[in-house]
Amino acid sequence: MGFLGLVCMLASLRAQVTWSTVGTPTTETLWGVTYGSGQFVAVGEKGVILTSPDARVWTKRASGTDAWLLHVAYGDGCYAAVGEAGTILVSVDAIHWQRSEPIAGLMGTARERLNVVAFRRVGFFAFGENGERASAERPFGPWSRDLWKTEEGSWWRGYALGFEKVALAGSRGIYVDGTDRTPGGLRNLEGVAFGNLRFVAVGAGGATAMSMDGESWAAGDAGTSQTLRAVTYFNGLFVAVGDGGAVRTSPDGRSWVARNSSTLRGLRGLSTSDDTVVAVGEAGALISSPWIGLAPAVVRPMENVREEEGGTTYLRVEATGSEPLSYRWSFQGSQIAVTKHPLLDLSNLTPSHAGLYTVTVSNAYGSATSAPASVTVLPVAGPSVVDANFNASA
Repeated sequence: MGFLGLVCMLASLRAQVTWSTVGTPTTETLWGVTYGSGQFVAVGEKGVILTSPDARVWTKRASGTDAWLLHVAYGDGCYAAVGEAGTILVSVDAIHWQRSEPIAGLMGTARERLNVVAFRRVGFFAFGENGERASAERPFGPWSRDLWKTEEGSWWRGYALGFEKVALAGSRGIYVDGTDRTPGGLRNLEGVAFGNLRFVAVGAGGATAMSMDGESWAAGDAGTSQTLRAVTYFNGLFVAVGDGGAVRTSPDGRSWVARNSSTLRGLRGLSTSDDTVVAVGEAGALISSPWIGLAPAVVRPMENVREEEGGTTYLRVEATGSEPLSYRWSFQGSQIAVTKHPLLDLSNLTPSHAGLYTVTVSNAYGSATSAPASVTVLPVAGPSVVDANFNASA
């Protein structure tokens, strides 16, 4: 393990160490969980729906269906749960639920299993088996249905929004805004999340993938042979869960640390409130881990840059710690900017920009300063001069 890997590991060791098993009112497998309007909502097999305001005491709610429910999301004041045979349930209070069928269109009503639902500014979107897709401006409908990126036996199970882009994870790998971005033929990805200005996906055999822009992805692994079923970003860390009670955390999506989850049951879904992360799974498994305040740690320092005069470049630092983080940038020992993001843009470069830069990352719990990085401003290359009379063979 290199120095940066060691720094990442040490930073990751500081949080989400403690996981507690929570009493559950069901023995059915729970597949999905969300948080919204002060309530956790978990869904699962045989139409099971559980709610909790604090992730400690859970109450079973009547769903009106025996269909398996695979995922649930909150947005625009409403909850939407999706599952087998195109089932869509909706609620405004997480207590009273009603069925909302997709409207019949050119493709007919949804019949394939819907695996994931998410809210975006323009409404709800659900994706599932064999290219099944449903959407609605409001969860009560009307819902429209079509087939997207269809392929026999294909499925989609993960959804994340970042950089104004939508990333989907599934049997075909990673698609971002409809374009295949899968690294190295990676397949069977179960979940994807966005946080700390990056996407992170997880899947079969502990495989991972990470992207800083949604376009270029790097494959990796979480140090486990267990399939990881879900991932989220919480308290400065990516948290992934999966088969056999596997829990892994990472500050950057590259270096991962194993956690003791307190269960051997397979874990299927994840969600977070401001102060708790909750995982759900087999036989009604419910586990949670509390938020704790973490001082910042620099996990990847700035790199030296070289750019021509008049050009544009940037400096970037990667840090973890409890949010919000602030970034105080200095040039030759004098403060020049304070930002809420880890980038310092340098445009219209002149020789006066050349020198050493540092950045101090701060939050309510402390601060950390990155090693200096140099900016070199190169003279503009002049036009090439060719001697028309020159003869190399002469």
